[in-house]
Amino acid sequence: MTIENLILMGPGESLSSKIADIKRLSNAKTIAFHRVFPYVSSLTGYVPDYWTWADPDACIEGLEYILENKEKNPSLKNIKIVIPDFITGTYQYFRRFSGTTPLGKDPSLWQKYLTLLNQVSLTNEIKIVPSTTSKNICLEPSNNLDYANGIFQDNMIFRFTGLKTVFGSVKYDSDRVVGTHNRWPLENKVSSHMFPLAYYLQAKNVYCVGFDFIGGRFYDSNKSRHAWGTDVSIDNLSDGIKFSLSLIEEWVLAKEVHQMNIKCLTSSDESLLNLVMPDMNTSNIL
Repeated sequence: MTIENLILMGPGESLSSKIADIKRLSNAKTIAFHRVFPYVSSLTGYVPDYWTWADPDACIEGLEYILENKEKNPSLKNIKIVIPDFITGTYQYFRRFSGTTPLGKDPSLWQKYLTLLNQVSLTNEIKIVPSTTSKNICLEPSNNLDYANGIFQDNMIFRFTGLKTVFGSVKYDSDRVVGTHNRWPLENKVSSHMFPLAYYLQAKNVYCVGFDFIGGRFYDSNKSRHAWGTDVSIDNLSDGIKFSLSLIEEWVLAKEVHQMNIKCLTSSDESLLNLVMPDMNTSNIL
């Protein structure tokens, strides 16, 4: 089923300035990323249509929130969880496709995650997406024959012709961040996770908010540390940020390949996404 308008909601501070407008929209679906849920619900009362995560550590509070509040707030049961299949098995299996997570430090933490996910599945629909990643394509090519021709840049179209949803837009080189030497760890979650999911959900128009590359989290602006640092501005972009933004731009410019119109709902003073994608006011979605 095609989604006409899909809003990708990230944890950045720009979400705070747009959530009131988003709550008024009647013809758009939303998908929350990581800890956007439960905080967007507990702080503003808004319940997203979909919820996803790339790191299971970022979903524990949300899963617990559903279990603790589903009876007094039945609308929480309407949230559809959409996650890749490799994030629903063992930690060892997860690592064949993805990077590390704090839950990998203790087997009991990963088991707690799986237990919570199973409990929530009794009330909420969970879409398990048949998936692979750029890391797994590199490490286990015999399991990814649909992508033997490559999936990057000029071969991007091949990521959409296989039977699986492909997460990641960079050829795997290492899990470790060493300056800008290793490229795979520098990819952001918009191009690596959210755009592939938007394609899976058959979104036609895709709007981004809260994926800012600057500032803190909308629910914790005074304490949270952004992955790119605390002093990022348009005037001092690191090579790593420029590279990561270029991956988003590749998706934006590849409309003829994936058939999605990708725009941002943020302003240039609160997000760096405006550097690589066109702006869209929420009033134009109404």
